[in-house]
Amino acid sequence: MFSFLYWLDLKLKVAIVRFFHALIQKVQNLRSGSLPEWRLAYPRRTREYSIPSESTPDFPITIRVWDPPDAAPGQPRGVHINFHGSGYVLPDLGNDSDFCELLASKLHITVLDCDYAKAPEHPFPHAYKQVIEVIYHVLGQPDLYHRNQITFGGFSAGAGLTLCAAANESLVQENIRAIVAVYPPGDLSNPPGLPPPGPPGSTAPVLSPFVIDVFNRAYGYTRPGQPSTSLADPRISALRADWTHWRGKSLVITGEYDNLLEGGKATAEKMERDGVDVKYYMIQDVGHAWDKRCRIGTWEHDKKMQAYEYVLDFLKPIHLG
Repeated sequence: MFSFLYWLDLKLKVAIVRFFHALIQKVQNLRSGSLPEWRLAYPRRTREYSIPSESTPDFPITIRVWDPPDAAPGQPRGVHINFHGSGYVLPDLGNDSDFCELLASKLHITVLDCDYAKAPEHPFPHAYKQVIEVIYHVLGQPDLYHRNQITFGGFSAGAGLTLCAAANESLVQENIRAIVAVYPPGDLSNPPGLPPPGPPGSTAPVLSPFVIDVFNRAYGYTRPGQPSTSLADPRISALRADWTHWRGKSLVITGEYDNLLEGGKATAEKMERDGVDVKYYMIQDVGHAWDKRCRIGTWEHDKKMQAYEYVLDFLKPIHLG
């Protein structure tokens, strides 16, 4: 009975978070009279397809493809694999569309924007295993993608998934050249409180402790009869991982007024102590996922482009030589 009531409580709270997440996006669009840049780029993807998932048969992995404008047919090219933010529960595939389009255009590579199974319906390790399945999928297409020009990364939960895969999976360590982690979580077993208040008039988005708790409980949910899940597992919390086996290049970006700032920063510091070649940047005056809400012509958009330029500069040596 207890496990059923716990599940019911968790499902209700996740439903509330999902509802208000969608509602807030709609209200912001109406109040601003315009759409965020990712929504404008969303329909311009090259194509979309799904691959079956061995770990989660009832959730095939949707992949949205962004080919470069000058793509030559029949020639393999570099590829960047992206995993969106979600708090592990939100169905937000597509909200990195402008980022994917930018990388494809500027780096002349294919960008794969990948979905993954969401909790609590599919808690850990479903999403984690699907990240690995996507990499197997890419490696199985040498006619499309250069084996020595594969990079990956993500935003928020997607960044956390890829960081954990880089630290723990030999498949990633042997085949991925670099990782890009934008405002990642650090240690889900030690959730952050509220960030320091932003400057007067700041629109920095803040994750409430309630929302963070729902995200973490959903991802770490243990089904009845299954071994219990610890949020301190290094496959869940990148700050807890041993980074000595990852030798790819790494980029970590955080926001000054983001709850996840300290976790992301501490993870970058842990990576450096373990011998990883890591670059770390903190974007001033911004909160969590500010780049998904800002509009063209605002100071927040300038900060967004600053972060995206860091990504481009970081990936250029790998993809452009």
